[in-house]
Amino acid sequence: MSIYPSLLVRDSARYWKRKPFQALLSIVLLAFGSAAVAVLWTITDTVVRQPLPFPESDKLYGIQSVDEKTGKVVNFMALADFRDFRERQQSFTGMFGYRMQFLNFKDKSDNTRQLLGSRVTRDFADVLKVHTEFGNFFSDDDFASEAARSVVISNRLWREEFNSDPSAIGQSIWLDEAAYQVVGVMPKAFNEPSFVDLWTPFPDVTGEYFVRDARYWNVVARLAPGVTETAAKQELGQIANDLEEQFPGTNRRRGATMDTLQTIIVGDYSTPLLLILVAVSLVMFATCLNLANIQLISGLQRRSENGVRQAIGESPKQAMARAFMESCAICFVGCGLGWLLSWAFIVNMDSIMPALFLPRLHEIGLSGSLGWTIGVIALLSSVSFGLLPALQVIHSNTNDIIKSGENRHGLSRESGRSRTALLVGQIAVAVAILQAALLVVHEYRRLRDLDLGFNEEKLMMITVSPGEARMFDLPGLAAFYSEVDDWLENRSEVSSTVLASSPPLAGFDLEFGFQMNGRDLAAEREEAITAVYNTVSNDYLDKLDIKLVAGRSFNEWDNRESQKVAMVNQAFVDKFLTAGEDPMSQQVQIMPWLVPDFRQIVGVVGEYAQTNVTDDPKPMILVPYEQSPWVFVTYVTSVRNLDTFNALQFETEMKQRYPEVGISMESIDSVLERQLSIQTLMYLVFVGFGTATLLLSLFGIGSQMAFNVSERSREWGIRLALGAKIGQLNALVIRRLVVPLSVGCLLGIGLFAASFKFHGRLGGELDILFFGASFLLISVIVLASVATTWFVSDRITRSNPQEVLRSI
Repeated sequence: MSIYPSLLVRDSARYWKRKPFQALLSIVLLAFGSAAVAVLWTITDTVVRQPLPFPESDKLYGIQSVDEKTGKVVNFMALADFRDFRERQQSFTGMFGYRMQFLNFKDKSDNTRQLLGSRVTRDFADVLKVHTEFGNFFSDDDFASEAARSVVISNRLWREEFNSDPSAIGQSIWLDEAAYQVVGVMPKAFNEPSFVDLWTPFPDVTGEYFVRDARYWNVVARLAPGVTETAAKQELGQIANDLEEQFPGTNRRRGATMDTLQTIIVGDYSTPLLLILVAVSLVMFATCLNLANIQLISGLQRRSENGVRQAIGESPKQAMARAFMESCAICFVGCGLGWLLSWAFIVNMDSIMPALFLPRLHEIGLSGSLGWTIGVIALLSSVSFGLLPALQVIHSNTNDIIKSGENRHGLSRESGRSRTALLVGQIAVAVAILQAALLVVHEYRRLRDLDLGFNEEKLMMITVSPGEARMFDLPGLAAFYSEVDDWLENRSEVSSTVLASSPPLAGFDLEFGFQMNGRDLAAEREEAITAVYNTVSNDYLDKLDIKLVAGRSFNEWDNRESQKVAMVNQAFVDKFLTAGEDPMSQQVQIMPWLVPDFRQIVGVVGEYAQTNVTDDPKPMILVPYEQSPWVFVTYVTSVRNLDTFNALQFETEMKQRYPEVGISMESIDSVLERQLSIQTLMYLVFVGFGTATLLLSLFGIGSQMAFNVSERSREWGIRLALGAKIGQLNALVIRRLVVPLSVGCLLGIGLFAASFKFHGRLGGELDILFFGASFLLISVIVLASVATTWFVSDRITRSNPQEVLRSI
């Protein structure tokens, strides 16, 4: 008898036609499992592994600033330091800096909206080796202080505002109430920095090049041919040491290092993505174990058919091919459907998860990797759950099969060990994934339940940006902010409002160097001295219920004509003042290029969530906005009824009232969701797939126990004839579950313990609450397994005890 593929396919189709539910279940499980693995692999591969979309991107490095006292590395540098590094270095072919900026863009309908832009220095395009799709990037003349305003726009903005018209080059757009000439359009694939729609040139000569205590510039460089990373780092360190000697007040213990641009862009997202991919892959593995168990049991139930086939001349090789083809047919149909699901997800990814803040998300798309990923999954799935049933067929003895007929008592010990091993594997994977899910849930709930240090109920965050052109018009800015504050307070929907340049959960830090009157903190602490600058309204603490630890808050007497005052937070006191030292006896100076006066400290503020939920508070200096307004502020607004508040209508009316100003609005709940987006994704993935794994394991246990009971039908008949109770027979079945269940739980705990160091990088902690919940979780798994086994055994035994007795 020859092996014809067409015959194998036909036999497989006939077999699965006889068991449609089993075939459908297998296809659905494989489809969703393979789609999940393929999508997550595509996302992880694009974000973490694929090179950046620039020529020779492995030569691109981000230059970083290092606090040599604490070892903390930040991706920001003062513009004056950048200038010195660029002029003194010899290890790079080029170096540029950029910083983010919010620009008020007036569209063709005269509606103003806020866009994210980037100020870039000379050599931006040369270092990245990028070209515009239309027009040109900035020329050398565009970086002159007296040059006309020019802008390069993103491909998205070009399509939306100019309808993809190439004649957009040379036209003007309005940004911050000034006309900018469009000189170029970037390619669709270009998105550096991320989420930017506008690039504007930063002049070669400006006063900011002399500021060393304001570190908010990113620096990127391209490594020169023949220069090693080690040599470049040594040169950067030497330049940093030279700057420390020249400028000890701002650069003390301020080192420099570098890392690949890809590592800096991906940041802390690689570990969560890899963990999610591993978790989903384990679920897929558990699915294959379950299907292998089903296939193995199905093959054992067809022993008579296999015996007849072998008796009439079917060779072991042919029998193995037939059994394997049955598994492969289901596997490739399921994975084919999984490819369609993953294709639909990736095509519609922007609408499915628009709030997920992932770097390089725009680069994810359909590619050949998706197809071969599904192919690999299909091949591995076929081998993992199709090979064992196929091997079981060729190990069967034809004479024993024919003699035993439909009875199961003649099954080999090898089949029993195989089924037990599959059962142990399912339980181990389920326990490991559920333990990891428990840790993720524990950490997620801890973050959600944290005391933020302020009253976050019914808050809307309204960001107002008059534009950098007004930056030095301090009286005008203060008057404008007061006008907006009065307008908000008079709205019937609003119960209260306060403003701040660094509001709670801002997502950014306005961190600048500062000095204390009569003290050289840099020399005392041997480090660069910085604090977060926050310009706030007088009632900021009262209306947000932020604790005042000592002294007083601001009042109406703290205006532009009065003595300059400030408050500091507890982190400032703990770091810069000695025990017992009175903060109210100190004076601080911050941003002297705006306000040169020293400020009298009048109060100490309690800690609250500044930048995000996870980071510890940084030292902060708070000043009254009437004395020192910032170029943009956020009105933290409490509404009376959040359920009936129409945010879209409110924002529209506010923009109509102030048409020349960039205004954006977001609820505090939305801010929290965005900041915890990766934790939320992990929470949903681990809980969802952990639950799916547990259900799969219980299904596998039920199938296994059902077969075990039917396998021992003759023994059961004898025991019933001798007076045994059904409950006693159920207990015998459960005793057979004890060993694989115990071994599986121990293996699962071992797998989780071995991988805990990776979970720990996400902030997970093994506290008493976790251990209690872990014990409860394993107890639930054990009880669910026992209950499933008891239910299946009891149902089969009670369904027709007379038939069981007749099997003797």
